[in-house]
Amino acid sequence: GPAPARDLYFGVTLVDPVGEKALPDSYILVEDGRIAAIGRGRPADAQGATLHDFTGLWALPGLIDTHAHVTLGPLSAGRENGTPFIRTNPSDEITAHNARMLLSFGVTTIRNPGGPPAHNRAYVGRVASGELAGPEMVWAGEIIERAPFAIGNLVTLVTPDRSVAQIVAEQARPGQGYVKLYIG
Repeated sequence: GPAPARDLYFGVTLVDPVGEKALPDSYILVEDGRIAAIGRGRPADAQGATLHDFTGLWALPGLIDTHAHVTLGPLSAGRENGTPFIRTNPSDEITAHNARMLLSFGVTTIRNPGGPPAHNRAYVGRVASGELAGPEMVWAGEIIERAPFAIGNLVTLVTPDRSVAQIVAEQARPGQGYVKLYIG
């Protein structure tokens, strides 16, 4: 098959958060969209790479957003059978937009603190398959709460017939990283 795409970004100042220092005159070698090597100066093996002079620019590891409801859509409100409701309306288009915006600001990992489980699972699958460019996501399902009413696709209510333990057991499915409980 064809040779892998190679890009060499050189002259960049790397931010090393572990060592708490800036490393000038560094390089990042990318092969097939993944970082293959990082170092100082120029790598010995950059043959066939497209060169990008990043002198004067900085690079840092991806950022983590710990509160990103990436799969929520717009809210709607109304009445059904005389009962008021509020619900989120998940949208693949809005999810893709949210994912692109997060990446554009350097966010490569997110913690989604609550949302519709099916849409969260779909997001993870689409990112893993390469269908969608977006940050890696750890997620909770619907938020567990005692309240007068639930916000649809965001909150699930504890009731006399449905305990916290039952809801947690329901939410303990593959892919869901944790549960979120509200104060109520």
